[in-house]
Parts: sequence; C-alpha cells; structure tokens
Amino acid sequence: MTLRLRWSSLSLPLLLLLWGWVMVWSTASGRLDLLLRSVYHPVVAVGGGLLILIGLLQLRLLLRRKRAGQVSQTLPRGWWLTALVALAIIVFPPQPSFNDLASSRPSSLPEAPRLAFVLPPEQRTLTEWVRLLRTQPDPSLHAGAPVSISGLC
Repeated sequence: MTLRLRWSSLSLPLLLLLWGWVMVWSTASGRLDLLLRSVYHPVVAVGGGLLILIGLLQLRLLLRRKRAGQVSQTLPRGWWLTALVALAIIVFPPQPSFNDLASSRPSSLPEAPRLAFVLPPEQRTLTEWVRLLRTQPDPSLHAGAPVSISGLC
C-alpha cells in the first residue's frame, strides 16, 4: 500500500510547527528582549514548544488517518495568511525604535566618572548632560543653562 499525502492535508500540522518554531526561535535568539518583558519569555518559549508538540501529534494523527483511508480536512485559505506572517517575522525581524531602546535600558547603569573640569553648558554633549544630571539631579542647579544638542532625529 502506497502512502501519499496531499500538500493540503499537511497544512494544519505544518502551520502549527511553523508558529511553534517562530516562537521558540524568537526566544532563543534574543529577539524578544526589546519586544516583550523578560518575565514573559519563558511563556513564549513554552507556548512555542507546545505548538511544536501539537503539530507533531497532528502529523502522527494524519498518518494514522491516511493508513485507515479516512479523509482529513484542510485549512481555510485565510489561514495561509498567518503562515506568510510567520515567515515575514523570520525574514524581516522587528526593529524597535530608539525610544524603545532607551526605555529598555537598565536603571542600574555603572556610575559615571566625575568630570575633571566643568565645560560651559552650551559645549556639553548629551552624554555629559546625562552624567551631570545623574550626579546633580536637582533641576534648580541647572535652571537657565543654555543647551545645544544636535544629531538627534
């Protein structure tokens, strides 16, 4: 008895395997660091693992049905759009904005070195302003100081 599977009958297991792989791969590659709080990374990894497990079980069930001569159902065409989205996530990784990068910086950054000299306010770089405001957070100390920062979009 020859066992032939049609591509359309494999659609659900392949779709589940694809999404499970995207979730596990995104967690393992570190892509989730800027998109999701690290507390939820294990949830995504476990969810992806479960999707892979369900996809493998669906493949096994499909093989049993084919051997028994039963016909399996295929997915609606719209579900293939989700497969395209999963492939797009793999090919084109999400790019967080500068604001996302800045907000995800840890608050426990190393202590900035003390400035050996004091520059005039209009000659300070953004980094020097950040260091100064970290060491002297009182805004009244800097009231009226001119600021000239360039290079930011």
